[in-house]
Amino acid sequence: MSASKSISDEAVLAVGEDFSLVMAQYMEIKAENQDYILFFRAGSGYLLFSNDAEVAAERARMTIKFAKYCGEDFPIGGAPVETANAYAQKLVAAGLSVAICEQVESFDDARNRGTPFVVRREVVRSIIPTIRAA
Repeated sequence: MSASKSISDEAVLAVGEDFSLVMAQYMEIKAENQDYILFFRAGSGYLLFSNDAEVAAERARMTIKFAKYCGEDFPIGGAPVETANAYAQKLVAAGLSVAICEQVESFDDARNRGTPFVVRREVVRSIIPTIRAA
């Protein structure tokens, strides 16, 4: 576990987006997908926050770190695009459902709307465990 620091300084976040808006967006999308582990696209990878990060660390061996958010240690997991599917498949194999949340507009388009800004994101795919008949 790395030392805690301000989450707004985390290198894993998409450069330029307003962090408080990103977290508000994440919380809104997560509230709509409470039964899923949410892979939240940020730049060249996916982020998992809070309980989702802890579950991914336990079930899929994803590395997590902790940052300060609202004065509390806040778990963050991350996976590059190239390895995210492998982590998602491990979670599904463990009986969990996964939601993939992608950026649906370019960083430049978001920035051109003015500041502060956040890139639009939405869940584009859900992966659920299958039940196999004996």
